[in-house]
Amino acid sequence: MPAPLRDAFTWARDRARASSPVAPPEDARLDAFGEDATDDDARFAVIEQLLGSTDGARTLAHLVAANTSTAGADDYFDGRSGSSSNSPRTLANGTIDVRRRDALSGLKPLLLAASLMLVAGTSWYVFTLPRAGDEVRSAGSTVELLAVPPMVSRAPITLKWRALRDDARYSVEVLDVNDVPVFSNDTNITQAVVPASALKPGTYRWYVRARSSDRTEVRSRVESFTVR
Repeated sequence: MPAPLRDAFTWARDRARASSPVAPPEDARLDAFGEDATDDDARFAVIEQLLGSTDGARTLAHLVAANTSTAGADDYFDGRSGSSSNSPRTLANGTIDVRRRDALSGLKPLLLAASLMLVAGTSWYVFTLPRAGDEVRSAGSTVELLAVPPMVSRAPITLKWRALRDDARYSVEVLDVNDVPVFSNDTNITQAVVPASALKPGTYRWYVRARSSDRTEVRSRVESFTVR
């Protein structure tokens, strides 16, 4: 892992020693945290020690980020804070230091999420790894909707958007002026046809959610179209 990230572990551990009666784990146990050979009992013992203080929880967040995510090279991490000074898009498009996807496989996802929530007040950029060959997208990625020209009533409307990923499945929803859903559809293509029977003259809002096989979900901005 990047050397500054290891320095951040040391800094947080020293702070934890000074502020908590629970002794934080030593370097060897931290290094073994993400190894396949480490059993769940040992992992949970490390977690219990780290959650004994705020700085220990920050160390746990570093460990989760380092072992389950895509981390940048050394210069992506800013000294002892361990936080990235780059925007998510810059980091995602920079040099990627690939981490094993199966690290910490014995750790429950809910526990991972809870540990990260403890340090929600700090800026963290965490990137999960897609399958080999897929594009790494930043947290700022959205589904881009294509403009819908004004339409006359009694005619179906085709809503279109740009593809996000090859394995994505899309959910499109159309709402009337009172935010009442008038149409919804799940599809694996980048368009949906709203039947004329669902539309009356007026203005409608619509958006698309994209879900990938790795369970990530991205939502588009809300756009509108008019039926005359």
